[in-house]
Amino acid sequence: MNHAEREHQVSQRRVAPIWNSLGLAAPFVGFVCGVAAGLSAPHFQWFEWGFRVWLGFGVAGLLSGVIALVRAERLWGLTAAGLILNAVLVCWLLAWFSEN
Repeated sequence: MNHAEREHQVSQRRVAPIWNSLGLAAPFVGFVCGVAAGLSAPHFQWFEWGFRVWLGFGVAGLLSGVIALVRAERLWGLTAAGLILNAVLVCWLLAWFSEN
């Protein structure tokens, strides 16, 4: 087997884009869960609990994006979009916790 055949086999065995899809979907799922958490929060703590849950999903999404980078998954545009979106949410979370 020559070098070109080996490269062709490796390119066919690339992993499916699972983690980058999860990383991109995490902020949107987090928003829905944040709304649910905010609606069920104690009196006058709706926004605090809702934003905590939503921004917490940003951390999970950022971790999913890093895993996708390490695995070199296909659809790198999804990975890049998820990393950017989740990095913004994580920075917002860190700024919020540094104020409190």
